[in-house]
Amino acid sequence: KLKKEFQEQMTLLLIDTDKQIVFHFFGSDNAPLWLDQGIFYNISENLIINASRYAKQTIEVTLSVQQETLSLSIQDDGVGFSEKMLQKGSEPFSRDNPNDNQHFGMGLYICHLLSEKHDGNMIIKNTDKGALAVVQLKISQF
Repeated sequence: KLKKEFQEQMTLLLIDTDKQIVFHFFGSDNAPLWLDQGIFYNISENLIINASRYAKQTIEVTLSVQQETLSLSIQDDGVGFSEKMLQKGSEPFSRDNPNDNQHFGMGLYICHLLSEKHDGNMIIKNTDKGALAVVQLKISQF
């Protein structure tokens, strides 16, 4: 159920863009999840909207369930995170362009905080494809 809803919701986020979203799912289709869906969707939406701003064409989303952990990876094919964002991206008001009045630099910070609230973590890094954000959430009963 989560997989289907997730794919539908995230696809809608990019409906007015020229970006393509590709999904990969790993794990059991019937595994029980103790998941705060509000936290999960807030993180997912923030990261996908962020990726859509920097992606050239494609955003790859991987969702996997392994034992007590749900992992969400968002990979874009853009230029990657700047050094500043790699060092301070999880801090409030971090943004590459301080003159950008449309974005307050809170997205990655919120994702970081929400992942910790769900007994998880978030990392951001660059790969040979572009920027990558990985969130892991505990999905067993707290």
